[in-house]
Amino acid sequence: MATQRDCRSLIYTSSTGVYGRTDGGISREGDIIERRDPRQQALLDAELTLREPAMATGVDRTILRVAGLYGPGRNPANRFRAGLPTGDDDVWCNFSWRDDVIGAIAHLLTLPAVPGRARVLNCADGVPLRASALARALGATTPAANGAGRAQSPSGRSNQKILVDPLRALGWTPTMTTVFDGLIALGESPTLPFHGAPYGPATADVRRFLVQLAGLGALTRANVVTRYGAACNSPAFIAAEALLGETIERAGRTDARDALGGPLLQLVQRTASTTADGEIDVDALDPIAEPALAALLALMVRDLLPPDTAACLYAPFADTIPWPTAPTSPPTT
Repeated sequence: MATQRDCRSLIYTSSTGVYGRTDGGISREGDIIERRDPRQQALLDAELTLREPAMATGVDRTILRVAGLYGPGRNPANRFRAGLPTGDDDVWCNFSWRDDVIGAIAHLLTLPAVPGRARVLNCADGVPLRASALARALGATTPAANGAGRAQSPSGRSNQKILVDPLRALGWTPTMTTVFDGLIALGESPTLPFHGAPYGPATADVRRFLVQLAGLGALTRANVVTRYGAACNSPAFIAAEALLGETIERAGRTDARDALGGPLLQLVQRTASTTADGEIDVDALDPIAEPALAALLALMVRDLLPPDTAACLYAPFADTIPWPTAPTSPPTT
């Protein structure tokens, strides 16, 4: 039988419910936790027990705070489809695909153990969504929220934005980049606000680009950045960006645009990329972030943009990740 001496690493799955936030704020691992309801207290007590000095006899202990666990046999769709109580329809929700949590645990166990260490890591897909947006996407039977947001959740329901930069910095990335990807994997067909797919009609093209972006080497990335630097201040590029923004707004694809933020951030952050206020730290991003965003947005509305506009925005990547040839004709230069 294994003893404590035989154990070098211990991972305990807790919950982001331990934060007890209901104000829509940002939750980080180092936050001071105020004790509130019995459930939160139980979570906190379990964590404190694991972090006691008596537990530190050479064991590397990790507390993995998981947010919104879902997956096969645990589908959140019906709860949101039925509509939420007034006041809880616009809270921030966070999700973790079951197999991504398993993947996080497996990944952490491959890393070198630090005897006696006790650390806390959040685990989520890193793309918080308003409950109202998810309810609309699933055809909720009650009116959607107005999107104005509220200072507090009236029922005390969790209302927070979970940051997962420390876990990502260790080399883990979720396979389900948003809950919409997971819902589709569960057989759901969310129709709004993403027109049946998280990134609009060009979802397949966007995912293909993200996969290929992740595989680019340092020299290739540097070449893309150089080409972008030579083009981004030209009158043609500035005009193309303006038309791109107008097209996204006019087509009602702002939610699809916003959904790109999380997956792209995972690929371009070099260190934990948020400031103390929870804003993105631009200096911590790979310089390829700007050209990648322009190219991705051009792909997202490729069915609506003039070919020369799409070509201008995509040009830095034209020789690196070829523009897709179907179902729309490639942009001409």
